[in-house]
Amino acid sequence: MAAAEGGIVTRRAAAFRFVTALLLTACAVVLIMLARDAWHWGRAMTDADARAGAGPISTNAWNADTVLPDNFVRDVLGIHDDVAYRQAVMGAIDLIQHRGGTGKQQVLVETALAHVVLSDRNAARASDAADYLGVLLYDDLSAPQQAISPYVNPKSPAAPSESQTPEQKALAEFETAVRLDPENANAKKNLELMLSQSTPQSQKGTPKPGSGGRLGSKGSGQGPAGYGY
Repeated sequence: MAAAEGGIVTRRAAAFRFVTALLLTACAVVLIMLARDAWHWGRAMTDADARAGAGPISTNAWNADTVLPDNFVRDVLGIHDDVAYRQAVMGAIDLIQHRGGTGKQQVLVETALAHVVLSDRNAARASDAADYLGVLLYDDLSAPQQAISPYVNPKSPAAPSESQTPEQKALAEFETAVRLDPENANAKKNLELMLSQSTPQSQKGTPKPGSGGRLGSKGSGQGPAGYGY
């Protein structure tokens, strides 16, 4: 009887050791894959930042080939905000430099920038996004009621979106940019231009936000600032 009980205990111990070994092996495999994915993300971010510093690139440049689910890897590495900022800003640069794009593209980029403004805990990045958003909104020459899902700063006490002009929307964003980062020289310059304007946007000779600085400058080649990874 004692021998039988001893045999059962031995089998249970062996089964426990086997399951434990399997779990440890699985954890080791996941850690190896995570290390591999982290390396690929680090390289992708570094390479894309370097290319963006030389000129506009695709927003897809800030992507990495991962073995594990991409969202899981981004969560573990804490780079969701870093990637969102870079992709939103590069999308804005592309629209500004080419002065074009479909209404859908405009809305998608504006929405991405607005998300950065409202959710990024890095004040400098949120300020940059608000500055870019202001320039895009200012360049929207369609009537507010004709815009596709017209964007309105939810923190702005301004009128409802259907009665806001592009200038009013842009002004709110430039004010937000300066409030978030008082050292943002480009945002301050754009805000000063907006406040100093006394003629309609369509009148010839009216200074445009971004025309003398980072945004909208022909061939500026400005890319998202590298904040690390």
